[in-house]
Amino acid sequence: MTIDQMGRLFASADMYQVLGYFVITPTAAVTDGLYGGELLGDIEAIAGELDLRTVQAPLQEFRAWIGKQVGAEDADTYFHRVRKDYTHLYTNPQFSASTLFESRFLGNEEGAKGLEIVLAQTVQDQKELYARMGFAPDFKPALRPDHMAMQLAFMQVLRTNQGIALRDGNDDAAAEIAATAAAFLTEHLGTWAIPFFEEMEREAEEETYRFIGQLGAAFMAQELGRL
Repeated sequence: MTIDQMGRLFASADMYQVLGYFVITPTAAVTDGLYGGELLGDIEAIAGELDLRTVQAPLQEFRAWIGKQVGAEDADTYFHRVRKDYTHLYTNPQFSASTLFESRFLGNEEGAKGLEIVLAQTVQDQKELYARMGFAPDFKPALRPDHMAMQLAFMQVLRTNQGIALRDGNDDAAAEIAATAAAFLTEHLGTWAIPFFEEMEREAEEETYRFIGQLGAAFMAQELGRL
C-alpha cells in the first residue's frame, strides 16, 4: 500500500463525513462553512485528492454561485434557504420529494408498520454489523440503522480505520476492514446511494443540494468502481 493509496482512504473518509452533513438537518456551522468558503475549500481539496474530475466543473460553478450569494444575502438567510430545501426533500410532513431510509427508498417497507419496520431484515442486518464492528454513532436522537446518515458515518469509520491499520503496518486488520466495507457497499449503501444522490440533484429546489447531489453521485460511483 503506497502513501497515495493510504491518503485516498483518509480522503474517502472525509468525503463520507462531508456528505453526511447534508442528510441530517443542516446546521448553521455547515452553511456558514459554505457561505464563508472554508467548507467549500475542504470539499475542493478532498475531491482533488480523490481525483474526482467529473465534479471539477460543478465545483467551480457552485463556488461562483456562493460568491454571488455572499454579496446578495447574509449568512442567516442562506442558512434558512438550505434548511428549507432539506425540509422539501426529506422532512415535509405533507409530502417529501425523497426519503433518507434504504428500506423505504428501495420499496422494502411497502405495507409495513411499527415493529415490522424495526425488525425487518435490512434493518437487523445492519444493526448486527454495526455492533460487530464496534460502531457507535453519536446521533441524538438515534437514527434507524438504514438511515443514509448512519450508513455514511459507518463508511467514514471503516475507511478511517482501514487507513490507520495500513499506516501502522497491520495488513491483516486492514484487509478485514476492507472486506467489511466491500460487503457493506455491495449489500447496502451501494444499492441505493447513486440513485439517492441523483434524486437529490433532480428534486432540489436550490443550488446547494443540487451540487451535493452531483458530488455524492460522482463519489459513490468511484467507490463502487474500486470494488
